[in-house]
Amino acid sequence: MSVNTTPKIKYDVFVSFRGKDIRDGFLSHLIEAFKRNQINAYVDYKLERGEEIWPSIVQQLNDHSFR
Repeated sequence: MSVNTTPKIKYDVFVSFRGKDIRDGFLSHLIEAFKRNQINAYVDYKLERGEEIWPSIVQQLNDHSFR
């Protein structure tokens, strides 16, 4: 019996926006478009203004499965 060790893919795309104006407007439209097209998106809602973006993105990518 063989064991499949390939990680299960959870998300197709990673989305991260820091500005409140983007999160409250454009982002909602983008997420709806992803849903309509059956694209599973991970949205980084935790990243705050002034926070270092690269370490946060790397951590999120390591914690989740992407295509």
